[in-house]
Amino acid sequence: MPHRSGRIVVFAVFLFALIVYSSFQFGDTEERITRLKAYGPHRPNGGISNPGGGAKQGPSIDKSNTERTPGAGPIQDVRNSTLGFQKVFLINLPERTDKLDAFSLASSLSDFTYDLIPGIHGAEIPDKSLPATQGLPDKQSIRNNQVGCWRAHLNFARRVVNDRLTSALVIEDDADWSLLLKDQLALFAQGAQYILSPKRDSKTASSPPLPLPQTPAPHSPYGDTWDLLWLGHCGTQITPNDTYRFVVENDITVPPTSRLINFGPSNPDLKKEGLSPSSRVVYTASSGLCTYAYALSNKGASKVLQYQNSQIDEFHPIDLGLAKMCKEEDNFHCIGVFPQIIDSHKKRGKSQGDSDIARTTEMEEGEIREKGYTLNVVHSVRCNLDRLVQGEKMQEGQEQEWSQYGADEGPKIEPGGARTREMERENDV
Repeated sequence: MPHRSGRIVVFAVFLFALIVYSSFQFGDTEERITRLKAYGPHRPNGGISNPGGGAKQGPSIDKSNTERTPGAGPIQDVRNSTLGFQKVFLINLPERTDKLDAFSLASSLSDFTYDLIPGIHGAEIPDKSLPATQGLPDKQSIRNNQVGCWRAHLNFARRVVNDRLTSALVIEDDADWSLLLKDQLALFAQGAQYILSPKRDSKTASSPPLPLPQTPAPHSPYGDTWDLLWLGHCGTQITPNDTYRFVVENDITVPPTSRLINFGPSNPDLKKEGLSPSSRVVYTASSGLCTYAYALSNKGASKVLQYQNSQIDEFHPIDLGLAKMCKEEDNFHCIGVFPQIIDSHKKRGKSQGDSDIARTTEMEEGEIREKGYTLNVVHSVRCNLDRLVQGEKMQEGQEQEWSQYGADEGPKIEPGGARTREMERENDV
């Protein structure tokens, strides 16, 4: 009798695991998103540990992927060592060993790996190697910074093409992200798949949530028809007249409105969208600023190489060049997220140690920054390095303690979920 009851328990556990696994396959949107709560979400291998039991540990490599090509598989592949892409790359100037040290530490503690792409000094790139010289800054140092950055990012695209990678993520060496990065990416991946799904006539579409048309399961957790995923930026724009959104509600990783800082007048207006200030939205992007982190598919990388080298009328810095593609190229599919998932970190110390492209204007040259910070990232990995190195983990219920912001800032957020949405207005930007 004990043996029989044991077999029943084993079968029950197996059945539960099968149901959970099936929920992450790309099926009905409403069923899937209600299983992925935006609060945390506290799942095995998630970013919050559980003090009461051993099941909910910090991020770890998804060992179920070891027999598959990295970057191919279900939503849960975002939890593997390359964040659901075939590879992750870091752009770093060889002399910036300080940035390389900090990034290596942060990525290791976040349980993902990367390959290095050396940064380029623009002085080494002659004008004859550029598609155009019209539009280059007059000041040589600024010209060199923009050209070097442009060339390093094209080297990333070339690497994706040369190595026949299905997809790859590139991150700049001063980037920072949340302790809950893999949880955020799991939700973003569902959003990207929804945005890329076949759209139905808005006149016959139902009110949210919108069931997703049944389509074959994609190879990538982010879908198979995207060209660029703009995960880390300093400004973005939703494609005008596009009405589809994937909304993560009551997201504890969204900063308070007073702490949400971006450039440009066309960033998504959550209030205008009819969303609460604690929402994160995924959409088709028509623009972007800054390249803290973005991903290219193989076909997207091929398009970037061809397009960026054929713009003979005017030279554009890499972020403006990519934004131009998102806006003007009908066959270049860009997915954006707001607020952004990755942003840049300003470390403690001298301001000269910040960006290698443009000096920050917040401090006088030589002034010392007493405390480091990261814009738009609530539970910053870099701001918590001291605790992480000591082996501490953010426990459930300690989210405010690990936040960059004070306990009284922002609304008190109750657990929420994710949903799809079709906007009623015609000209949302």
